[in-house]
Order: sequence, then C-alpha cells, then structure tokens
Amino acid sequence: MIHFSSKFGIGKIIHQVNFKRRTPINPTEFIKWLLTAIFARQSLYRAKEAPAFTTRTIRNFLNDGRINWQKFVFLLANF
Repeated sequence: MIHFSSKFGIGKIIHQVNFKRRTPINPTEFIKWLLTAIFARQSLYRAKEAPAFTTRTIRNFLNDGRINWQKFVFLLANF
C-alpha cells in the first residue's frame, strides 16, 4: 500500500478534494486503511481495526460534506 500511495500521489489528491486535518488522525493513514480494506474485499466493520481511529470516525469522515469524494475517485482513476 505504501508503493501505491506514493505512485498515485494520494497526498496531493487528498489536498485537492478539501480533505483537511480536523482531527489528530493523519488523513493519508486514514485513506491507506480505507483502500486496504476495500482491496481486501472487507466491509468497514469486518476490516482490521486501526489503533488510531474507530469505525465511527471513519463514518464521520465518509459523511463529511466538505470532502469531495467523487473528485477523489475521479483523480485517482485518471492518474
């Protein structure tokens, strides 16, 4: 996942979609965990728990209206 993150420039994409750090959680770590769970074909509830955040934190990030998730997926797919 580290190679994937550096190759596709996840850090740059995060800033382009208004994913700002509003909590002590590192946004890149959150995205890496989320993509790892998706590629492992696991739901958010069945994936390995991260020590830094809970599933409630993940739901809050995913439901945040300030983050443009459609643009995130578009930029990631067009890289």
